Amino acid sequence: MKITKVTCTPVHIPMEAPLRWSMGVENGTTRTIIELHTDEGLTGLGETYGGASTAARFKSAEPFFIGYDPLEVSRIVKNFEVFRTTSEQSALTIELRYVAAAIEMACWDLIGKMQNKRVCDLWGGADSEQVPFVAYLFYRYKSKNGKIGGEDGPEGICEQYADHVRRFGFTGLKLKTGVLEPAIERATVKRLRETFGDQIQHLRVDPNQVWSTETAINELKRLDEYDIEYCEDPTYNLEGMS
Repeated sequence: MKITKVTCTPVHIPMEAPLRWSMGVENGTTRTIIELHTDEGLTGLGETYGGASTAARFKSAEPFFIGYDPLEVSRIVKNFEVFRTTSEQSALTIELRYVAAAIEMACWDLIGKMQNKRVCDLWGGADSEQVPFVAYLFYRYKSKNGKIGGEDGPEGICEQYADHVRRFGFTGLKLKTGVLEPAIERATVKRLRETFGDQIQHLRVDPNQVWSTETAINELKRLDEYDIEYCEDPTYNLEGMS
């Protein structure tokens, strides 16, 4: 079996209301869905970050995967390592990582279809048949019609979580922090725990590395009394994390 063609479809999913996080504002999320075609009629599916510019990279990267057997997935991925992360190539390298991830995903999808097995079974079997999800909470600006969003403190976030629980039955959450003053975000976590108590089985925060090391240490000490399961990316780089 040989890979003969890749078809890319950029997809943009708009948010109900603009999401606020430490790096800015998100009005939606953009992804590229790929179909990896073969000479035997099977098609593998993959997905990655980015839209039109990322989709264009698949064309320039075709020599890395066109004509290869999907079973050569490790070799295909290694082909993408020809570019080094330097100041001149950093943007290209990042985009090619996105491309490589989608191609690898699609190759494994093809291998599973060839063997008539789930990919997890190719890797030794499923550890679990279900994966628990938690609610993803964001401070938000108002939607264009003004009917959705606008959460800018404890009350709004608690209402957002209650709505998620009512609609989807969540038993845990992750709150995007690093957006407002630490005192406001700390008050939000406090209100969540006081309002929902042990109904929140998993309480997590994620400031996306925006806190200084000093702020991270101080805030996590103060948040400890609310039984935080973990804090994702509290500060920048491994030295700061340590």
